Order: sequence, then structure tokens, then C-alpha cells
Amino acid sequence: MEFDEEITQMYENLNEMGEEQILQIRQRIRNQDEEEEIEENRITILKCQRLNKYILFHNMCRFTFDQFDDIWNQLKDHMPESRYKGRRYKLLTKKDHLFMLITYLSHGCSYKAFEKQFGMYKSWICRLIHRLLLHLHPFFEKQFITPVDFDYEKNMHTCPDFPDVVGAIDVTTIKIEKPSRNWKEYYSYKHSYHCFKAQLFVTLRGRVIDIVSGIKGAVHDITIAKQSKLEQMVKTNDPNFSYGFLCDRGYVGLQHKIPSAVICKKKPRGRQLSEEDQLFNKKLSYHRQIVENFFGRLKSKYQILNKLYRYDHKYFVPMFNICCALTNKNFEYQPLRRHPIISYDEHYRIINMARNEDIEIEMEN
Repeated sequence: MEFDEEITQMYENLNEMGEEQILQIRQRIRNQDEEEEIEENRITILKCQRLNKYILFHNMCRFTFDQFDDIWNQLKDHMPESRYKGRRYKLLTKKDHLFMLITYLSHGCSYKAFEKQFGMYKSWICRLIHRLLLHLHPFFEKQFITPVDFDYEKNMHTCPDFPDVVGAIDVTTIKIEKPSRNWKEYYSYKHSYHCFKAQLFVTLRGRVIDIVSGIKGAVHDITIAKQSKLEQMVKTNDPNFSYGFLCDRGYVGLQHKIPSAVICKKKPRGRQLSEEDQLFNKKLSYHRQIVENFFGRLKSKYQILNKLYRYDHKYFVPMFNICCALTNKNFEYQPLRRHPIISYDEHYRIINMARNEDIEIEMEN
């Protein structure tokens, strides 16, 4: 209101003013119009709640208001202070900053698109996202990637086919641009592109409990496992017993370093696998698919991992670990496994029953 009264008074004295003063008035009016347009198009948490834009909010950050408030309550004490001054920057709160970070990870869109959504300059958004990634990723890991009591996990979620197994490990890749230096270290000949690798240990219920990320693409899967803390994680006080975990063919030979590793049977040269070995591999693949399901949930929820990574390499580890932590948090509301773990034979029997019922219905029709 004070600004409008000031402009009105200036217009009344327009004839007494010089050209420079008139240009200043026009510029102030133009800036005021821009601010009003930015404020009208800006997306904030308060505006979404006030206008009941639940679907828009969920599509942007993949969480509902209550779920996001739960995350905010666990992280609000660790949010960094804003370094910028000015009216435009003060319109966004720390909670909005966290909302921007999760939205950025969920969609992986350009900073230019964010400039329109949040009414901020893309250079400021870029600096804010990078600051939040480096500052918050230890707190995300502490809050949402917590260690698991393997005794409890084994008793509550026993695998019928492998009683001593508590989880599965696997490696995923994230494609990157060809580096200007030492590009061979990042090139994976298996996938035929430059990439970063990340190894995850996922429990049989679908929660990640250990992450080894930021590994160069030329490093083999078994090398990552040997250099990680995997051996210490599965050890127990009994020297003759260790918790087991499931692996694919990329980890052949790991059983010599970690005897509790359960690995697929490899076909001998010039011969075929026996029926027992084939059945063993089927059972292992059936129970090991939980880690593949986690990768699917991770990359479908956070599209930045599903696209070509074009940013500075120092931000990859914080970005990947935060995405895994948020996926873990998402399992509290949408778990991967709602039913008890069943054996491969029971699963096969249920599928055959359902298939026979479908055939009977088709024959009746």
C-alpha cells in the first residue's frame, strides 16, 4: 500500500519531474509487476496447503504433507542457515529448501525449470542444492539408513530356502558423461558406457542397510565387495558362524573370502548343470530379486538416477545416498513386501494354481 501511494503521489507531480526521475518511476513499476508475477507463480509448501494442492505436492516430492512433515521434523535441526539476503530469498523458508531438494532429486529437471517453479534465479538454486547435498547427506544416512539387528531379522523374517541368509547384495550403475581425463577408469566394458557403480546390502524385507557408492565403472563387482565392510557386518561372536547373504554370478569367488556368501552355481566348461544345481539357482534368484526390486523403486522414485549424470563428481555420493535414504523412508508407507516370505516351491505352487484357475475360467467362457 505504501508503494502504491508513493507512485500515485509521483504521478501527480509528473510535470515537475525530469526525465531521469520518470525513468526511475517506470523501472520501479516494472519491478513491482515482476515481483507480483513471480509471487503468483511461485510454488511453496504453505501455498500448496492453503490451496489444497495435494496432488501437485505429491507429484513434485513423492510424499504427502504428513509424510513430508515427518521427514522435516527429523531434519529441521540440521538445516543450514541461508546465506542470501533480499526480499525474494526471504519468501522461501528452510522447509521450502528441503522441499526443493527432494523435488530436484525426484525429477532431475534443469535449474531453468526450477527458476519458473520457485521464482528464484537458477544460479541461486544451483548453489542451494549443492550446499544441501553436502551438508545434509550424513544426517539423512543417520536417520533413515540405520543398522539392523540380524538376530531379530533372522527370527522375524526367515528365508525358508536359506535359513541363515539375512539379505542380498548387488551393484547398480549410473551412466555419466565421458570424463576428459582418465576416462578408462570409468568405462564399464560389461555395459559399454562410462558410469559410477554403487553396491547395496538390502534385507529380505527390502530395506538398505549398507551403501558403497561413487565407485568408478571399471572396478569389478567382487572387488567392491572385498574392499567394503561386508565381512565385518556378517560376522558374529561365534567364529564358526556368519550371517549369509545372496549374490549373483558377478561375485563368483567371494566365498573364499567370506564363506557365508551364497552364490549361483556356475556351469562347468563343456557340461550342463545338474537338476539340483539348476533348482538351487532358481531358489537363489527368487529370493535375491528383493535387491532388484529396491533398485527399481529407487530409480523410479528418483529420476535423477535414471538419467545421464552431468554434474560435478563430488556431488554423486551425497546425491545417491540421500536418494537411498528417502527410498528407505518411503518403505514405511509403501513396503516392498507386505506378506511373509515363502519358499520357492510354495511360490511356484501358488502360481500354478492361479494359472489353472484362469484356464478353467477361459474354458467356461
